[in-house]
Amino acid sequence: MNKDTFWGNLEDEVILVKKFSPLAEVKNSKVFSKRLNIPYAYVTVNSPKLDPEAILPINHKKDFVHLWEAFKIRTISDSKELLIHFSRKHHSGLLKLFYRFLPHLRVMICPSGAYSKIINPNWWKQTPGREAFLSIRPIQEWDAI
Repeated sequence: MNKDTFWGNLEDEVILVKKFSPLAEVKNSKVFSKRLNIPYAYVTVNSPKLDPEAILPINHKKDFVHLWEAFKIRTISDSKELLIHFSRKHHSGLLKLFYRFLPHLRVMICPSGAYSKIINPNWWKQTPGREAFLSIRPIQEWDAI
């Protein structure tokens, strides 16, 4: 079974992460998993494409480490929210041949309220320019590449 099956409907979508449930842990920059053939973690997410929310597996080690760092090292407070962008298309050149084995998540810590602005198609028309960009710009991010 393709490990991205659960993520297929969310290609190129920005998704709000509500909860991170790790099944592995990071110690001294190394990932330790108790069992093989299970996801490193699950995330509870919201997206307009999902029926209110869904629980999705994190199957790639690098994606897991980025989420671990976002939740464990850089804590998410009420004034911040965690967004992820899933894409299998961002790999180019020879990397396209190996996309199944590569990470797919861009993890972003953003100011609170950024997600509702991003998913609102009229927001950009109502609030154009630099001020709009700064209100949703990630505070910190981890790229899939």
